[in-house]
Amino acid sequence: MALKLYPLGIQTFSEIRKRDMLYIDKTEYVYRMASSGKFFFLSRPRRFGKSLLVSTLKSYFEGKKELFRGLALEQLEKEWTEYPVLHFDMSTFKNCDLKDLQSKFNVLLSQYESIWGKGPESKTPGIAENTAEQKCRQRGRTGSPSRFCAEKINQTQQQQNP
Repeated sequence: MALKLYPLGIQTFSEIRKRDMLYIDKTEYVYRMASSGKFFFLSRPRRFGKSLLVSTLKSYFEGKKELFRGLALEQLEKEWTEYPVLHFDMSTFKNCDLKDLQSKFNVLLSQYESIWGKGPESKTPGIAENTAEQKCRQRGRTGSPSRFCAEKINQTQQQQNP
């Protein structure tokens, strides 16, 4: 077995797998999480792998079976359904007041609608006209309900209190 490079500073599951870097297989736990519940809030210390976990979930929900070749999830998952994934990295929302936050959120939701299409319950873009819950349930072109992944939620508030 050849030595693999350690993915120092790389937090994207797809990049680690495509570059054949060292990855400790935790996909059995990803499968268990995705199969056993609806909502999860993960609070862990910095540099604890939260972004990599969210990226792994995103790849799984997008049905990217080829990225899981040789990992536990490849054997566990039988259907490999593709879901529209709404992924939000909240670190891009730093120093936003509520109005800016809503505006940026609307832009992201509109971008996802252009990728995945609108579900039948979604007639106009943005959370001003439709609730975020409707957006997260939109089915778009896949016919499958959306999956919502958000990370670094605390970073929207960190800079507001000097």
